[in-house]
Amino acid sequence: MKRIVTVTLNPAIDRTLVIPSPVFERVVRVLETYEYPSGKGVNVARVLKRRGFSVLCLGFFGGANGKKLIQGLQKEGLDHDFTLIEGETRGSLTIRDPTSRLEGHLVESGPFISEKEKVHFLKVYLRSLKVAEFIALCGSLPPGLGEDFYALLASEARRAGIPVALDTSGAPLQRALLAKPQIVKPNRQELSQISGRSLVTESDLKERLVRLVTDWEVSWATVSLGKEGMIGTDGKTMWKGVPPLVNPVNTIGSGDAALAGLIEAWVTGRSLKEAVHLAVVLGTANILVDGPGYIREEDVTKLMGTVRVFALD
Repeated sequence: MKRIVTVTLNPAIDRTLVIPSPVFERVVRVLETYEYPSGKGVNVARVLKRRGFSVLCLGFFGGANGKKLIQGLQKEGLDHDFTLIEGETRGSLTIRDPTSRLEGHLVESGPFISEKEKVHFLKVYLRSLKVAEFIALCGSLPPGLGEDFYALLASEARRAGIPVALDTSGAPLQRALLAKPQIVKPNRQELSQISGRSLVTESDLKERLVRLVTDWEVSWATVSLGKEGMIGTDGKTMWKGVPPLVNPVNTIGSGDAALAGLIEAWVTGRSLKEAVHLAVVLGTANILVDGPGYIREEDVTKLMGTVRVFALD
């Protein structure tokens, strides 16, 4: 059976502390604590599994956090073939104030990956291409891999005839575009970064997305805009999806849920318009629950009728 393979080279154990109106000059009482196995590709896989797809998670794990990561994936029934490393899987911490509805994120850079560990992972990755119908390359690169690593992975997938979605930033994004991924999904900041200038207006965003299609031969170029939704183009048409106003519970993983929507649309043969619609629906559904990617199907059903999608000139 073919599977959607997600690659998370820098996974994390995410902890969220809920602290009403924190004042950091005294003892701070934590109201609630949550802990999840995470990282962009893991979150994408979680959403896709909840949508009924067969998934396989690849990446690196090590140390006590790495054991927690694998145990968490097993508990959720997320199939994986992670590569063991000597370093410690990173942690990340979110501090959420339910009073102001604000969050702050503290993110570690991740462990160093040795040449031996890199070579082992590549063997696992090449083996996974034999069962993959789609590859998602997601998140930051840990130290030691080099900025061309996603470009290498995308090129190998392209050689095997397997479509790729790319969700990273900076130089790894810029270089992986050379491998002509089918889907890219930066946010506004990430798209500005590779453009070399701040993209403030909708016109700026549209122009840059079209260039991703024409210059880099990307099939679907999208930009996620948070509560403003998403814009996507295939070079022929351009669509914007806008979510309804909701009371956010959690923002972590919403971009990953949106990417899962784009991937689902691609593998099921839907149009770009339908893809943007589903991406915004799943991204918004993620906001309504605690934890990255733990969407509820009842929320998805309700949002299908309330997310608006319209053409842009």
